[in-house]
Amino acid sequence: DDVEDFLIYPNQLLLQPDEQQVVTLTWVGDQELEQERPFRIIVEELNLSLGEEDDGAEEMTVKVAALTKVVKAAYVAPPEAKANVKITDAEVITNEDGEKRIKITFDNVGTAHKILKQTMIKLTPMSGGNKQTDEVKEYVPDELNGVVNILAKSQRIIEVSWPEDISSDYTEVNVSL
Repeated sequence: DDVEDFLIYPNQLLLQPDEQQVVTLTWVGDQELEQERPFRIIVEELNLSLGEEDDGAEEMTVKVAALTKVVKAAYVAPPEAKANVKITDAEVITNEDGEKRIKITFDNVGTAHKILKQTMIKLTPMSGGNKQTDEVKEYVPDELNGVVNILAKSQRIIEVSWPEDISSDYTEVNVSL
């Protein structure tokens, strides 16, 4: 949604080819924030073509074509904001192909976002709430090998593949960071 919490100067600009200009983005919203607020900044580049006049007619045609759309994240946070990500749930599920997967709930109880990169997890097979083996698998699942952004006071649920070197007989797992 559009918000009125930023002052953007200039809010529009006309650039010639190979020309650059700085745009200033200033937060003018609430100065007493309890937690970080996330925003998407969307900048669109438009190509303006002025059409040629037809046979002395007094009309001018303007063609507008969108060339590029840039979307960036912006975060406004109080100085003491900190992320605090925990795994609050891990569930063994079977998808429609009969393949076992692990559904992991990441919970950020902190006041700032956290970007997880190449996230290592510890997986312990369980059954009936008890550890079934001393085998603990520490690895980075393919689904967590990239970048995962978890906003402040929010959850992110990610399904990961069952590890090949752990028996698929287990019905429960304990997962931790």
